[in-house]
Amino acid sequence: MNFKLECFQIQNKWCYKLEIVIVTLSIFLQVLSATQLSSSVILLSLKYIQKLLKNNPSIHGQQGSEFRLFTVSLMLANKFLDDNTFTNKTWSEVTGINVKEINVMEMEFLNQVQFSLFVSEAEYLDWLHSLETWLKQQGQPGQG
Repeated sequence: MNFKLECFQIQNKWCYKLEIVIVTLSIFLQVLSATQLSSSVILLSLKYIQKLLKNNPSIHGQQGSEFRLFTVSLMLANKFLDDNTFTNKTWSEVTGINVKEINVMEMEFLNQVQFSLFVSEAEYLDWLHSLETWLKQQGQPGQG
């Protein structure tokens, strides 16, 4: 899989740029299509990834681990925001990742973010603003 996470700075705040090659994008889109998660879950999952990387700047996953990171962050955001969520077994079926690995990934992610999944309204709105700023910059020549 060709996917990389790059740090960049916008208005003195660290954000994380997700560059996805089209082949990998189709896999992500298949998961999103199969799960029909809300945009709030997807945005919160990206915030969780940003939080993980910000709190653990030395973390470097192996090639192909990006899909697993995306999966576990979606799982946790779904569990945090929604009352009726998918089981880890369902996530396994949707992603093709063994359910035992899903369980381990979930615990490792939670440990790395110190089991802190709450994001305040102010922090969430700030995150949305950072994403909007980044998206606007991607459309400008010489940016990104």
